Amino acid sequence: MIIQSTHAKSLECSLEIAVDNFELDFKEDIETWVTSAIFASEFYFENNVSVNIKIIDEDESQELNNLFRSVASATNVLAFPVGDFVFPFNNSSTELGDLAICMPIINRESIDQGKDCKAHLAHMVIHGTLHLIGFDHDTKKSAGKMELLEKLVMEELGFLDPYL
Repeated sequence: MIIQSTHAKSLECSLEIAVDNFELDFKEDIETWVTSAIFASEFYFENNVSVNIKIIDEDESQELNNLFRSVASATNVLAFPVGDFVFPFNNSSTELGDLAICMPIINRESIDQGKDCKAHLAHMVIHGTLHLIGFDHDTKKSAGKMELLEKLVMEELGFLDPYL
């Protein structure tokens, strides 16, 4: 699906579902959440932008986390950005990268934390998208900036503060 954005000519968001029982119908919502995160980031892309998202199980999450982060456990979201950004882009399309979202962990965390599953999934998509465009939480300052953006986007989308 192609989404028009004021921050890019268009955003193409591909979504692959690699888990059974993905009963939640959030496909269009996921694309909106990606767009909202990019809009909030205040980065302006002069060309088409693409993001690839795969909904995965815990085995694949653990395998990817171990392979790319040397962490021997599954996690809720992994972000794989493509290169460093140089503005303005000179090509016609810019792939931001891939997100791997572990739905079983999202489901479990939403129950454990007393959160709505859709809201928690939205938060993880927004969080991962911000990682794709260069945000991190490695320092207190960078974490504060990233968390503030996440809170603002979540609020704008009608969700509660994910850090409450």
